[in-house]
Order: sequence, then structure tokens, then C-alpha cells
Amino acid sequence: LLSKLAEKQISFRAKAVKSLAHIIDSDPSIVTSDAVKSTFSSLFHDKAASVRSEIIEMVGKYVVTNEEFVNQYYDTLIERLRDTAPSVRTKVTKLLCEICHRYPEHSKINELI
Repeated sequence: LLSKLAEKQISFRAKAVKSLAHIIDSDPSIVTSDAVKSTFSSLFHDKAASVRSEIIEMVGKYVVTNEEFVNQYYDTLIERLRDTAPSVRTKVTKLLCEICHRYPEHSKINELI
């Protein structure tokens, strides 16, 4: 599956992200794997906005349910606020608002406000 995330066709990469999300739903510990972290990092910078949007949506599910992931993905999410695609910026903005509501005492919240 991770090899499909490197496919040239955008639709393959976007579908692979969705498939990975289903796998992670059944075993969330996969998110902490070095191979998955590295793959996520490249997907956040994918040339296709649809792929970047999918990865943000997927990571967002875990960030809002586990405060540990806020620290792990915070800098990347902040960087994506400057994304060229409005759909990506919108998803990131909504996700950061959700983080503020879920974890109002988190150390990174002061940086957002």
C-alpha cells in the first residue's frame, strides 16, 4: 500500500491515502511507525491538492482524538496554512479550530491565538 502512495497517478495516491486510513482505523498504532511517518511527510507536500487534502483529513482524525499527535503534526499543519490550494487551507483551519476546542490547555494553543 505504501508503494501506491508513490504512484504517478494522482487518483491512485488519493485512493491509497483513503485505504491507509481504513487500515489505521483498525490499528492506530501504525501511525507511529517510522515508515508511515515518512510517507505522511511526503504526502503533506504532494504536488496534488487532493492528496494533501486527504492526508490532512486522515491525520486530523487522529490528532483530535489523541493529544500526543498534536505535537507530532502541529508544525506541518501550520505550514499547510500557507498551502496554494484553498481546500487544503480550509481543512487545516478547521482542524486547528477543532484542536483549540478539544485541547484548550495545550501548550501550542497560545501560538494559534
